[in-house]
Amino acid sequence: MSSFVRRPCVSLELAGQLAKKFYNFERINEIKELNSYSDRNFYVQGQRSNSYNTTQENETDSYEQGEYVLKILNSADSEHGDFIDAENEAMTFLRERELPCPSLFPVAGSGGSMKLLVQIPLCNDGASSVQEDVNKNVSTTDHEWCVIRLISFLLGVTAESFGKFSCGNLFNIGQFVGRLSKSFQEFQCPVLHRKSDRWSIENFLSLESYVTSVDGEENKSLVREVLDRFASHVTPKISLLRRGAIHNDVNKGNLLIDTSSDEFKISGLIDFGDMHFSCLLFELATNIAAFINDDDVLAVSGYLIAGYQAVFPLPGLEFELLHEAVSARLCQVFPHCVKTSKGTNRK
Repeated sequence: MSSFVRRPCVSLELAGQLAKKFYNFERINEIKELNSYSDRNFYVQGQRSNSYNTTQENETDSYEQGEYVLKILNSADSEHGDFIDAENEAMTFLRERELPCPSLFPVAGSGGSMKLLVQIPLCNDGASSVQEDVNKNVSTTDHEWCVIRLISFLLGVTAESFGKFSCGNLFNIGQFVGRLSKSFQEFQCPVLHRKSDRWSIENFLSLESYVTSVDGEENKSLVREVLDRFASHVTPKISLLRRGAIHNDVNKGNLLIDTSSDEFKISGLIDFGDMHFSCLLFELATNIAAFINDDDVLAVSGYLIAGYQAVFPLPGLEFELLHEAVSARLCQVFPHCVKTSKGTNRK
């Protein structure tokens, strides 16, 4: 999606207004903001009506108590409604195949739509009104258009908060990513073919102009070496690799672990904002790059690969190119983070 993003300016009070107005919350017991890189996510616990088609006279309200996440997408990515629909379809597709992904809830009075474009104040004072997309043709300078969605809150802690992973845990994570790749082989979504993602390993060579952002001449030299190897070893063979939809961000922040028992169990996969159509190999490469650490690179990557192989074996060529793909991902993340930090004064 867009390379420039500005997080929506949304207070807890405004988030509560959105939940009540567009998702039939009768009572909100708790609301708090969750972490998000470029959007706004709010945990909402309360009671809501699950009747969404208010145009039907015979429909009677029924109420449910639950935990939800109200997602408010940044305005730049909100311009691509077809990509958002693809994310929603992917989550439903994976849930039907028993992979733990959030459920989506329809907008009140929408007839079943899973997203809504609304105006969000640029400088929110907590008391501003919110307008639906019916008047989008009205030009404003103090609001921006953002897509909102309501999804289920999945129980569990992030893999980042889980602590140290055993060899068995890593093998199970690899199996999960293998199941994801295998399932996505059947997911047909032509829209994703048009999506060019800035975080795609396939676009790694575009980062050459950012090498100057890397600290230290030795590190710059290392990144240039990885760029050269990718250009000579991977790029000429990309057309030979298996392709399909990929999540592209199965990292420690987007993988949830159930800690309610001694048995290791993945309870959720979240944040489908980077998904696109690319080489299936890059799903595993992105996952490995996110989980390896300085303590034991070979063991961590080895058990992740073994788990993946047990479910969705890599052909010889993909196995041969895996090291270069992981190296590319590791180099890719750092220049992007530096560029974002310098451009937005993030600390």
